[in-house]
Amino acid sequence: MSIAGVFRLLVFLIMVVVPLAGGVLLIVFSRRRGPDHPACGKCGYNVQASIGSGTRCPECGADFGQAGITPPRGKRKRNPFMIGAGLVLIVLAVGCFGSSLAFQRATIAQSQAARDAAGQKATARADAAQPETEEDPEAE
Repeated sequence: MSIAGVFRLLVFLIMVVVPLAGGVLLIVFSRRRGPDHPACGKCGYNVQASIGSGTRCPECGADFGQAGITPPRGKRKRNPFMIGAGLVLIVLAVGCFGSSLAFQRATIAQSQAARDAAGQKATARADAAQPETEEDPEAE
């Protein structure tokens, strides 16, 4: 692979793959963290079934009076800022990919036109260099 090919690959990775992966990760991790159930303050174990039946965590044995119980935070909601930033990164990556395809097609068309023009010039030179010999049909 030539240096130009490596450079194109690096540009592609930087302009398309990195923003696309970043956007997807932002959307995936946009969910606010926190248990949607009462949990042990020490280990985070779901103690919903244990409330009222004991004073210790069945997982780690911590005393609820000292470790505490983390209250549920309700439904986990997604952070709208992170979703928006993720979508912007995805749109940016798709736009860069589309523009790179358009640029590549234009470059291929230009090189094809240059090759065609060079071929026509070479054909014209070859025709001009050959001596014109006309055969006289009446000579026979």
